[in-house]
Amino acid sequence: ITSGSADLLGTTTVDAVNGTATFSNLYINQTGSSYTLTASSSGLASAVSTSFSVSAGAVSQILITTQPSEGPGADVFTTTPVISFKDANGNIASSSATVTASIKSGTGNSNAALIGTTSVSAVSGVAEFTDLGIDLAGTDYVLTFESSGFASVDSAAFDVTDPLPYQLLFLEEPYGGFNKNYPSAANKVRIADKLGVTVADATNEITLSIKSGTGTAGAALSGTTVVTASGGLATFNQVAVDSGGTNYQLMASSSGLVSATTSTFNI
Repeated sequence: ITSGSADLLGTTTVDAVNGTATFSNLYINQTGSSYTLTASSSGLASAVSTSFSVSAGAVSQILITTQPSEGPGADVFTTTPVISFKDANGNIASSSATVTASIKSGTGNSNAALIGTTSVSAVSGVAEFTDLGIDLAGTDYVLTFESSGFASVDSAAFDVTDPLPYQLLFLEEPYGGFNKNYPSAANKVRIADKLGVTVADATNEITLSIKSGTGTAGAALSGTTVVTASGGLATFNQVAVDSGGTNYQLMASSSGLVSATTSTFNI
């Protein structure tokens, strides 16, 4: 090969018969364009072929080209798993077939499940699981990837750590109350992961307020409106709305977390 970075495989040295040398099992192991071949023989001028391209052969296997990596539970993998359809020489071959992911039996947490899209159609021979994750923490997880007609492949083992705080959720919705009395029920806010499961060790500071544009203009909350959560739960005691009105909403917020807003209520 006089251009390109691939290898020329097969029988590359042949004796001529009646002035003609035939290379019957010669091939190039990588796809590419603008390849040229040079034929040489001692004492003779060399010859260079015209340029040509090499495309992938028939799909013969699926391979993991990007492994899933360790990350928190209830979230997408830190590194997106990528599966490629390849020919016998390892070149990516065109395919739109579907690849399905699953947790290999006996690995990780036995109660865990995949979250996100578990079946992906390949595009130009590549299937990317961009929103895939695992809901529960565990060690030595292995994923199995399957596509009809091909041998399945297993990922390398990896760990999933405890889910991280992601959002705030009111434990219950309010159902109204009286002026200067806190609306019933909505006095507890929990810290949850992306799946809405309470993060039991979360201790974030949470602020409670009247959502802007709701209720009576100028109304405010009295009492302690900033609370540090314990066990993933913040309880707001003796907090009241100071003015009567309709269509109030409360908002719970905490730095770095998705805020929560109640349904409307009247005072």
